[in-house]
Amino acid sequence: MRLLRSTDIRFADRSLFFRNDTVCISAPSHAFTAHSPSLLFDPSGRRATPDPIYLAFETSDAANSWNAILRSYAVPEIYGCELDGRGLFRMWRQLSLTVSSARNLAIAKKNYASGPDLTTMAIAATEEVSEAAADLQMYCEIVIDGVLLGRTALQKGLAENGTSDMTISWSWHETFTLADLPPFGVMSVRVWRHKKGGKPMYVGTVEVVLVHFRRGQAVDGWFPIMYGTQVGDLRMKLKVDE
Repeated sequence: MRLLRSTDIRFADRSLFFRNDTVCISAPSHAFTAHSPSLLFDPSGRRATPDPIYLAFETSDAANSWNAILRSYAVPEIYGCELDGRGLFRMWRQLSLTVSSARNLAIAKKNYASGPDLTTMAIAATEEVSEAAADLQMYCEIVIDGVLLGRTALQKGLAENGTSDMTISWSWHETFTLADLPPFGVMSVRVWRHKKGGKPMYVGTVEVVLVHFRRGQAVDGWFPIMYGTQVGDLRMKLKVDE
C-alpha cells in the first residue's frame, strides 16, 4: 500500500458493476518496479498491467471511511518545494467524457473474443458492419493507462433517417465524470461488438493523449477508431481539468 499513490485509490464508476460505493485500488507499474520487476511482464515477455482490486461496500459511509483510510497509507501527490515561493501543493485531476455515437464501422473478419494484442495490431481485413447490423450491439470501454474506468451500455445499430440498412450508426450519449485521476497519460476508448449468443469481439480503439488538451476547454468531435487502419469514427466530447 505504501508504494501506491493516493490517486491509485478512488471510487469506481457505477457503469462497471451497476452499483455505487465501490472502491478501486489500481496497481500501476511504478508500485512494482523497486521490489518485483518481474511482475511487470507476462510469460510472453510483454509489459503487463496488473488487474485492479475492487472493494464493494453496503453503505456510502463505509465506502467513504475505507477510501479515506486506504488513501492515508498511500503516497500523497505533493508537488513543489518549501523553498519555492509557491510552496507545496497538491494536484487534482478530472476528466468529463461523453460518448455520443459511432458511424462507418467495419468489422475485422478474424477477431479475438478475449481481447486483442493492442500493442502489435496488424492491419486487419474488414467487412462492412451493415451486413449483420440487425443482430449487432456495440459498447465502449474507457481505459486510462491500462486501467478500465467506465463502460457504456449495449446499443443496437440504427439506420440513419430510417431509410436504409447501409448507413448504420450507434448512439449512447452517456457521460462519465472521472475524478481523482493520476497524472494524465493516454485514454483509450475500446469499441466492442456483441452478437446474440456469442462473445464480445473487438472492433477498434480511439486513443487520446490527455496531456495535450487545454485544461477546462471542452472538445467535441469525431475521433478515428483504429484497428491497424481506420475502421470507423466515434463522436466524443471531453474536458480535462487539472
